[in-house]
Amino acid sequence: MALVQRAADTSSFFERPVSAYTVQPQGDPSVSAYGVRTRAVVCDDAGHDVALVQLSSDTALDPRYRYRVVGRATPLAQDDTWSRSLFMEGCVAEVSVVRVISRELQADPLTSVRSHILELIEPASREARALTAGIVLGRTTELNAGRYADLFAATGTSHLVAVSGSHLALVSALLAGLLDAIRAPRMVRCAVLAIAMALYAVLTGGSASAMRSLVMVCIAMGVGLFGRRSHAVSALSITVIVLIMCDAGVVFDLGFQLSAASVCFIVLFASYLDYVLQSLHMPPAVAQALALTLCAQWATLPITMPIFGELSLVAPLANLVLGPLMTALLVVGVVGVALALIPPVAYVCMVPMAPVIIGTPGDGEPTKSLSHPENSSLDLQKCERRPGTSLGARHHYTSFQFLSFAVFGGPEGTSGRHLCAFARAPFAAVGTVA
Repeated sequence: MALVQRAADTSSFFERPVSAYTVQPQGDPSVSAYGVRTRAVVCDDAGHDVALVQLSSDTALDPRYRYRVVGRATPLAQDDTWSRSLFMEGCVAEVSVVRVISRELQADPLTSVRSHILELIEPASREARALTAGIVLGRTTELNAGRYADLFAATGTSHLVAVSGSHLALVSALLAGLLDAIRAPRMVRCAVLAIAMALYAVLTGGSASAMRSLVMVCIAMGVGLFGRRSHAVSALSITVIVLIMCDAGVVFDLGFQLSAASVCFIVLFASYLDYVLQSLHMPPAVAQALALTLCAQWATLPITMPIFGELSLVAPLANLVLGPLMTALLVVGVVGVALALIPPVAYVCMVPMAPVIIGTPGDGEPTKSLSHPENSSLDLQKCERRPGTSLGARHHYTSFQFLSFAVFGGPEGTSGRHLCAFARAPFAAVGTVA
């Protein structure tokens, strides 16, 4: 039924030119040498959704705005694997933006809050800030455009940045501690935790892996309210069925595939592997962490090997080293972001640096790619007036970004290079298994 509706959306979309519609970006863009790509919802003049398209442009469009653009719409190729995948995920066409005609603010509260937090972090200015934005908000656009994305992939630690069940678990643990301190009733505690995790999952982009974790946790808490024992395999099965019923295209989402497979293997085999490792006189904490990493890696190998064609042999060690650092960065980052949203406290949590000029392109003004910060609207070299710029904006270090400097170093990334070189050296010596 969904495929029939999608085919109808395709035919109705091509009945009019692109400029007859308005488009609103959905989620974070991906930056490459070919430009900026993002998903966008196409709406008619009445504001009704017409279709979902893959939008290509020279600059990242702000998801808070609804744009009217001049562009070229191309049907998805029938004999191309990537195009078929886009179609199954909900897209009906590819649209290349030539020029922006106008824009109108159409942001919902969560999108506005997320954009405000990203303005505080400024992920395009430094790779340390890009890492912070990725861990706290799931924004990996700038991190993927930098030099460290390949190192994360080569060492098998990319999942530490992606928003997943561990992120929601840490956020819920922080909030649960506060609720326990005020002795909140069990029903109120579960309701607050469910709402907070749902808001955080949507705030971080609503990825399929985050929604999988959210549904599983809500099922576990609901079962606990009725005095029943939770069963992880049953919860995972119900979660997968529910998500597929809501959106059948989720089965083609790579993040969802990796998340479901890794959780399944961890639930089934992690305890046994933990027992084996401890029987070899390995410390319990190390054995448990290593068992989780190995189970997740074994589960995802059949998926990642055909796609990426490589296997990181240092992934278990790299996860043991970087896992605690990323966890600490997430905890401090979430607390720092929450405090930075409070105006009186924000000035205490933030250390001001030199003032800069922040510019936003006006209507019809072309912009540069995010992959080249020196050409972007954030001008760090020149203090000159341009259309859409505002004087008096200040560049800040938020308190939680100092922890990310421990991983990536300062502006030159010195300590980051040393750490990544240490993590990648064994991998380079062993080579890549294709």
